[in-house]
Amino acid sequence: MVRKWTPPDPDQAGNYEWNARDIKEYGGEYWLMASGYFGLYERCYGMLSIPTMFETVVSEPKLAAELLEKITDYKIGVAKNFLRMKLDTGHVGDDLGTQNGPFVPPKVFHELLLPQYKRLFNVYKEAGWLMSMHSCGCITKFLPELIEAGLNVLEPVQPCMDLPLIKKNYGKDLTFWGGIDTQQLLPFGSPEDVRREAGATIRLLGKGGGHIIAPSQEVMKDVPLANIVALLE
Repeated sequence: MVRKWTPPDPDQAGNYEWNARDIKEYGGEYWLMASGYFGLYERCYGMLSIPTMFETVVSEPKLAAELLEKITDYKIGVAKNFLRMKLDTGHVGDDLGTQNGPFVPPKVFHELLLPQYKRLFNVYKEAGWLMSMHSCGCITKFLPELIEAGLNVLEPVQPCMDLPLIKKNYGKDLTFWGGIDTQQLLPFGSPEDVRREAGATIRLLGKGGGHIIAPSQEVMKDVPLANIVALLE
């Protein structure tokens, strides 16, 4: 079925009308990102299921590579459409990490995923755009290769990544988006806790530039309104 599958047409009329509306309304005032969530790896397991994807990676790596290449070809087609618009950065989204480390084995990352990320990143980089990437979890081990591939902005940055370490080692290459804990601090801390930790995070990740202050994930319904106000303040 993988070999019979044909990706959608990235040039289909009407695909990007909402982008044009957003650019008209917000362009020039806000930093606009060409959204790429549910990217390459996530699209792959979304089609196959996570167990089947990993079984395929082990038993038929060439077939897994073929599927990833097809998905990337589609994403590249989308990227070329974005390049004709007045946006500020390219983007891809794949959750590659758990709280303790990578979700995918290094071999899978290096041999299957990284070559496809490079292909997609290159489309934006050759046009002179910045490149941003979303990944949940601790993907610190993958940062050197992603930086080499052209990554500029990492979104989100979670405290499990060891914020002082990544600022020290990769702060000259990356802008860190996030940093404010959404698992303990925002839902269970006091407004004073939030102000103190937000200030400390800004001073750490923002030293010399390179930080977009934000929660490390979406703000869920268990976060008190007073803590949201404290973070904004």
